[in-house]
Amino acid sequence: MKNLIFTIKYHLNDAIKNFRNKIEDLVEYVFYVVKGFLLFPFAKMKNVKAQLAIAEIIISKTWKKYTHTINKIIGKEIIIGWVFTAALEKNPFALVLQGMIYEKKANEVNRSIFSVKNGDKKIFEQKEKEEKALLKASLDSYKKASELNYPLAQLHCFRLKDYFDTYIELTDDEALEYLKCSAENNFPNAQYWYGIQLLKDDRIKEGFSFVEKSVKAKRKDWGKEVGCYGSRKDAKKWYKKNANLIQIVKDAFSGDAEAMFLYSEYLLNYSHKYNSLELSHKWHTKSARAGYPEAMAAEGYYIIYDWVDAPLEDAFDYFQKAVNAGYKKAHYGLGDCYLYGWGVEQNYEKAKYHFNKIGKGKVMKNITPENINEKIDGKKALENTRDFHN
Repeated sequence: MKNLIFTIKYHLNDAIKNFRNKIEDLVEYVFYVVKGFLLFPFAKMKNVKAQLAIAEIIISKTWKKYTHTINKIIGKEIIIGWVFTAALEKNPFALVLQGMIYEKKANEVNRSIFSVKNGDKKIFEQKEKEEKALLKASLDSYKKASELNYPLAQLHCFRLKDYFDTYIELTDDEALEYLKCSAENNFPNAQYWYGIQLLKDDRIKEGFSFVEKSVKAKRKDWGKEVGCYGSRKDAKKWYKKNANLIQIVKDAFSGDAEAMFLYSEYLLNYSHKYNSLELSHKWHTKSARAGYPEAMAAEGYYIIYDWVDAPLEDAFDYFQKAVNAGYKKAHYGLGDCYLYGWGVEQNYEKAKYHFNKIGKGKVMKNITPENINEKIDGKKALENTRDFHN
């Protein structure tokens, strides 16, 4: 009976959520299509502001249905022409949109590279060269707008380096300087990201200052980072996440074990390039020592995956403490330790016991007491572990 009630509640909540999302999508569609219609007469009269406002809709939100509607009515080539004309006049916003056009074309070329047949080296090199040329054109557009002290363009210079790394002719320090300039120009989105960089460098007071400034900015200003948010709804989510981070960091520095763990996870996962494993681990360790079960389990995996230099016996101890503290998922770690002999003597039955505790006993299907003592390749074992947990 309980399972039936749970199932009904789950599907009902799911249906309500889907309905709410459809309503929000419909409202958004109507809003942008009406906006395009209202701006079009002014755009025809060569009002640059109106032209670029329409261009922003179709360039930054290419996957949205209303983009296709506006393209059909006005014409995509006409709208793109407005952007390039205004860019020639050194309009900073037009230069940003022009940079985005080149960047999106580079992304299209990048996706087409995967369709190149193996061994066709000439075509692969040609496409790679084309992608780099488009990214260079994109960066040049952002740089020109940045020279006009336009904070949105400065932020895009940093973002482009963050996403494409070696394909972009900027050093990490140069990219960070662009971000700093944007933040110092009171651009809320840049203040947020620059604050995070400072927090990652353990420059706590400065980092707090910038992130807090971004939180205090008017909510409407959080939608200005064209091309990085899918909609006003997405911008709102980012604003909320930003505000929550301030509280998490404050609680972490006050010694709250859960907050320390959440902060460490944020440091580890928020960016694919500028992450800080060392600083993240520092906060993981603090949280684990403060007795937070999930942090203790995470600390065990840090050791198992060789992310930190510590004996495997420590990993086993962390998993055991996490289980004793009531964190059920730590049975994964104990099962792995017993299965592969990490920090404890190999024991088939105990591995099976712990995997069964979290309903994953089937991982033992191809392993028997007869073959468990065979030499297991460490790399393969880790890959199996990762696949299993995913």
